[in-house]
Amino acid sequence: MFVLEDGPRGGQLVDELPTGYVPISADDGHAHVTLFEDFAARKARWSGDDQTAR
Repeated sequence: MFVLEDGPRGGQLVDELPTGYVPISADDGHAHVTLFEDFAARKARWSGDDQTAR
């Protein structure tokens, strides 16, 4: 699961990354977010590579 940041789908929770989004590196201290008590998701950031992402 991914939480999307920025871009046309910012804030959405998705199973698969849509075109134009890239996962935030695990080296970044904010690559994961806890959504529920025991459920975490990775964050993905808008790269802007595909302006037609929906």
